[in-house]
Amino acid sequence: MKTHIILIPLALAALLSCQKETDTSPVGLPMRVVPTIDGTTKAGLTTADLQEFWLNADCPSDAAFSYCGKVSKSGTAWSASKQLYWKNETTPVTYSAAFFSGHDFSKAEFTSGAALSVPADQSTQAGLNAADLLNLKATSTTYEATTGGALPVELKHGLAKLTVVLSLGSDFYDNRYGRTANPVTAFTIAGTNLGFNFQPATGAVTVTASTAADITPFAISYAPGTATSKTSVATYEAILVPQTIAVGDLTITFSVGANDYAWTNTDALTLSAGQSAKLPMSVTTAPPPPSINGHEYVDMGEVTIGGVTKHLLWATCNIGADNPWDYGDYFAWGEPATKTYFDWDSYSLGDGTTFSKYSGSDYATLQSEDDAATAIWGGDWRIPIDKEWDVLLGANYNWVWTTDYLGSGKNGMLVTRNDDGSGTDPCAGNSIFLPATGSRYRTYFYGAGSDGYYWSSSLETDDPDSAWLVCIYSNNAYMYNEYRRLGFSVRPVSD
Repeated sequence: MKTHIILIPLALAALLSCQKETDTSPVGLPMRVVPTIDGTTKAGLTTADLQEFWLNADCPSDAAFSYCGKVSKSGTAWSASKQLYWKNETTPVTYSAAFFSGHDFSKAEFTSGAALSVPADQSTQAGLNAADLLNLKATSTTYEATTGGALPVELKHGLAKLTVVLSLGSDFYDNRYGRTANPVTAFTIAGTNLGFNFQPATGAVTVTASTAADITPFAISYAPGTATSKTSVATYEAILVPQTIAVGDLTITFSVGANDYAWTNTDALTLSAGQSAKLPMSVTTAPPPPSINGHEYVDMGEVTIGGVTKHLLWATCNIGADNPWDYGDYFAWGEPATKTYFDWDSYSLGDGTTFSKYSGSDYATLQSEDDAATAIWGGDWRIPIDKEWDVLLGANYNWVWTTDYLGSGKNGMLVTRNDDGSGTDPCAGNSIFLPATGSRYRTYFYGAGSDGYYWSSSLETDDPDSAWLVCIYSNNAYMYNEYRRLGFSVRPVSD
């Protein structure tokens, strides 16, 4: 007797296999899942941010129509690991949902609860989002009560949001704090517990005792003071476990410059689930600004010049100026006093052809007696050498042409220290303003408001009637050399 072997094409075999799987699936009405996030607390995640959550749906009359697992977003659609179905139009489904970053909710946790903890580092938007608990407590609905079978998953924020609004008074503005970048550092919230027990079915959150840790909040905004309204405002947000904090238990610490500040609650503070609490605080008296010999400076970071590593301390004002935006006085190169007429016939060190000093064969850098910064301000102040200007023009600094700086009506370059690459550069964000001071020739005054020129203390040795300086324009800044007789600005430096 012959045995007959029947060959089935692969495509047909695959079709039969899929048909077999389909035959074992529940037959019902397709269910679409449509999640949204309640935005009343504006804490952490929004509907647009949500990419996944965990859904527990029970059909009491038929386990085949129940589901517990992840629901993920793909494009604009949401899908579970399998197609979800309603049993029919009238059989109810009881469902709940939850999301907490990095946590996979199990069926048992939907029933008996989960032990969780908010992260202590919420210093970025991602860190703030990772602290956000989303929940839809158990609810029941039917196909006929929905729109086209779409299961509405209306997630709410299960934890509390604390917003700290810190105002720095006009005294800080006068002391050069808070002008552009946020001067507040090391902002920390201490005295709250991070652990909690979460019941997805009821949405209940119970704080876990003895889980205290310092929290670093997210600095969501900073509004610098202006010449008109000198108060600057720094705003911070943190997502915390709902709890009541007793008097004296909550401490907020921060630093401005070299000075440390602390605030402790004098009233009990209750943080409620899904609610925002705003905590205003202010500091009105600023420490004296850092200064050398009575002249303020900004630490523009660590630099290496000629194999020597040091911090460059740049003055906040030009010589002869009272404010960073004021033009100040004008100087010929190598003359330690200002004047009103600038040409070779008034230049004390030569006539443009021969020079009594700095002729290229002697000193290439100004001596202290010929340095206007040293002569007028004293201390360790001096005119920057060309290489120090070169460093400031380099990759670690951002130069931005700024009009009407802080409402002063003056234009110029705002020079800001970028991070040095370490991610922890303490001088990152520090800045100085170089107004477009123009120049002086004879008794004429040129270019104020559109360009500016700042002397270095370095001679152009190949052409000793000139010295090096920085030129600033609305679209550029660069090193150049110009005649020593001309009247330019001086921005002192120290180290």
